[in-house]
Amino acid sequence: MTAPILVDPETVGGDLQNESHALADRVAVGAIATVEDLAAAVAAREQLGAMRARVVEYFHPIKSMAYTLHKALCAKESAILKPIDTSDRLIAAAMSAYKADQDRARRDRERAEQDRRQRELDAAALAEAATLESYGDHALAAAVVEDAITAPPVVVVERDPVKDTGAKFRTVWRWRVHDASVVPREFLTLDDTKIGAYVRAMKSSGAIAGIDIYATDEPVR
Repeated sequence: MTAPILVDPETVGGDLQNESHALADRVAVGAIATVEDLAAAVAAREQLGAMRARVVEYFHPIKSMAYTLHKALCAKESAILKPIDTSDRLIAAAMSAYKADQDRARRDRERAEQDRRQRELDAAALAEAATLESYGDHALAAAVVEDAITAPPVVVVERDPVKDTGAKFRTVWRWRVHDASVVPREFLTLDDTKIGAYVRAMKSSGAIAGIDIYATDEPVR
């Protein structure tokens, strides 16, 4: 099912678009070198400002209608999706918890089996070395012990029955703060909103360590 398009953004305001583009091209100015250039720039900005006001006025009721419709549709969509998403999150959380428990238990069993097999191998090597020692073959006995010491560790990998269920998982790395005072500087972000509010309020009397506070003169209509 596809929802109808009430307004085609590709065609709405087509005449205004042509007019605004033509005006922008017509009043375009380069670098300002004289008072006459500055006066021409002021006049150009007045024309551009008037054109901008027309465009905003034209689109305002359309955008207002679209915004109201968008909010209503989002609210309806959220109401329909809420029980679905809630149930899905609960199931996903239970699946993750079960997999974590199973992985932990499997790793414990694997380690226990690895230790058991390693002990058997070590005991067999020591027994063989002891037998060789009893025959007076000290060099060969030492070699057997050395081989046992340098042999790679036993690796045991159990089959994972979770994979047979069709459940799919992906590893997602997350983070949380446990001590904000030791977080490295490169991972910190300046609060642009807070700094901007402070600068606008304090103006030239403001001071923030490590930050320059300055003013620029910007043209207004």
